[in-house]
Amino acid sequence: MRYDTDTVGGTIEKWIAEASSNHNDGWTRLHYIEQLMEIKDRLNSLEFLNKDKIKENYGKESIE
Repeated sequence: MRYDTDTVGGTIEKWIAEASSNHNDGWTRLHYIEQLMEIKDRLNSLEFLNKDKIKENYGKESIE
């Protein structure tokens, strides 16, 4: 999926590209990896994004 660079999705896509780019040195790649890990941890901590909770509240078909 392609995101506009002015969106959260676009920013995350840029960070993924920078974190995996062999053109960047280790420190630069680590910076982007840390940013991505922080977002991942924050999203994982949100109970309402839990798949089981979504199925419970909205039905099984809503998450498939």
